[in-house]
Amino acid sequence: MTDRSSMLYYGLVGVLLILWGQAPVGCDHTTECTFPSAWQGRWFQRVLGDVEITRGAFLPNGMCHIHAGDKYVIVNNSTESNRPCYQCLVITSRHRNILQYKESFCQPGSGSIRDSCRIPGDAILHTLVREPSEPVDCPFQGAYTFRYQNNSLMCDNPRSQVSGCAKESNLKFHFKRCPDIPGTLEQVVTLQCLATWKSGDDYLYAKFSQHGVTSKRHIYRCFMYHILGSTVYLAGSADSTCMGILSPTDGPITMELSKDARWPMSNSGCRFPNWLTGSKWRNLAYTELYEADSSGYMVQIKHQRGHGLQSHYQTLQVLRCRTGNEETSMYEGVSYTSHKCSSSYQCVRFFKRNDHVVEVNTGTLVATSAEACQTQNVQNMTRKTLLSVEASSVICPHTNERTIQTVSSPACTNSLQPNCKRDVMVKVCQNTIVKRLQCLSSWRQEGKTYVVAKQMGEHDVIANCFTVDSGGDSIQLSVDRQCNMGTPLMLSQPVQYAYKQSTVPCNTRYSTTSTEKAYTKNLTSSVSRISCQLRTILFVLVTFFLFTSTQR
Repeated sequence: MTDRSSMLYYGLVGVLLILWGQAPVGCDHTTECTFPSAWQGRWFQRVLGDVEITRGAFLPNGMCHIHAGDKYVIVNNSTESNRPCYQCLVITSRHRNILQYKESFCQPGSGSIRDSCRIPGDAILHTLVREPSEPVDCPFQGAYTFRYQNNSLMCDNPRSQVSGCAKESNLKFHFKRCPDIPGTLEQVVTLQCLATWKSGDDYLYAKFSQHGVTSKRHIYRCFMYHILGSTVYLAGSADSTCMGILSPTDGPITMELSKDARWPMSNSGCRFPNWLTGSKWRNLAYTELYEADSSGYMVQIKHQRGHGLQSHYQTLQVLRCRTGNEETSMYEGVSYTSHKCSSSYQCVRFFKRNDHVVEVNTGTLVATSAEACQTQNVQNMTRKTLLSVEASSVICPHTNERTIQTVSSPACTNSLQPNCKRDVMVKVCQNTIVKRLQCLSSWRQEGKTYVVAKQMGEHDVIANCFTVDSGGDSIQLSVDRQCNMGTPLMLSQPVQYAYKQSTVPCNTRYSTTSTEKAYTKNLTSSVSRISCQLRTILFVLVTFFLFTSTQR
């Protein structure tokens, strides 16, 4: 080996030794100590209280020192001895809302994974719940009766009840008191499901809302559950940890839930009509959204909360199909209707007016399915007109080949000449306010022409249902109060228009006009002139380049 080669060889060996010396004690395979972005945020833990996880810290414990796999060594520099101590956390993500971990004692030392992460197998499993958490659908739905045991004998008589809710993330528990069993109480508790996961057994983490209970240690609860047919076995913790639960039938509190036969099953075969479930619908006030599930068994009624960019829809009511009969463009059935966490039977009728308009009628809420559609419960049905969210502007009825000439109202003296473009109906003059309406859909019903329209240029604002009566040489536009039930009205009284027959039909009146043709011709001519000039300039430049090249 030459001297130069020897120097290169020993130099490389020296660099490797230096790098080896920089490795953490114990030769742990570590990476940059940062927590996953999905974990970052605010959490609650029973012992620590509020916990904050940032990119490089687990507070209040300390800063992230080193990390390998699921092991995180935290360094705490604020000890009484003024010497840093190191604590190992072995963290498991159960769900986006739940983390669980075991921890070592905080002790001085090298801070390596090998030295810090000596955690006994029986160490306490701590649970972190995200705050705030986005709720999830509960793993079991519907209404149940149940018996329960709370560190005492089984409370079975009277039976307690679970009420299904409109939101599938909520269940309401009605605990009954058993007179001869101490520790049983009459109380109502709403459970909101926050996470489910599987770790050998099935787990559920939830939040309780109960009168007089505000401590986070007690409003959060962990459950182990098992579903066997129509029975649910449920064991819950005594606090916000998952400790003390040995099986779905062994824990600080255990419950055995039996399905209530009144709650319709999604596999019963009852379905709402395809022409309803194939679209999303809004009421004319744009405050409610009707949306069916993929099977057509359930229709959710979502209410708008907030305005503008802050607006969102919240499910407050659900129709579940119990029985139904479909005819041409009409459906009548019984739904099991849930409003918040209260459920009853109800007669429902849907009428298809056209592809973009349906009418829904709902009857009185009653206790049994058999009485839902009886005469006394459908005499005063609530009526709503729904508009498909896919509806767009259409040509307005009675304006195809006519030009409105004058308005009979003295407040409007202008000559109004609306056209038959798809986005314009007529100008409505009322109390000197001029409105331009955009037609969204129209249909014929019982000899009348109906049209749904909204004010032009407005998005997600109220629409109204109008009747359009044409006779002789006039058109009368009126709001239909029944069709607009529950919706603010655009007109307080009918508006009448006189019209004359148009000399040019719609299909040609708004084809390219002579002015538009002239403009197009001039534009084409201008483009041609510019193109010619560019070609000339390009030719001169190429010629000049060739000439100068020959002179070299």
